[in-house]
Amino acid sequence: MITICDVYKSLKQPEAYLYVDRTDGLAKVPDDLLKKFSNPEVALSFTLSEGKKFARTDAETVMSNLANQGYYLQMPPVIVGELGRK
Repeated sequence: MITICDVYKSLKQPEAYLYVDRTDGLAKVPDDLLKKFSNPEVALSFTLSEGKKFARTDAETVMSNLANQGYYLQMPPVIVGELGRK
């Protein structure tokens, strides 16, 4: 199955992205999450298909989230630095 996916970026939280099926748009995203994104902007659009490579996840995870909850949320990476060491 091939899906056209729109990826929205957050203006409030850098490196937070919301993946949605273009057919549904933001309709399936919970209101509280949309508020946290504060006027999300489309960062990119692409064809989502099995085997597609991503830096922080895989296509199957994105596809599963789109099918089950209507969106996939990618949060910024957690950076462990000197504060986490003993």
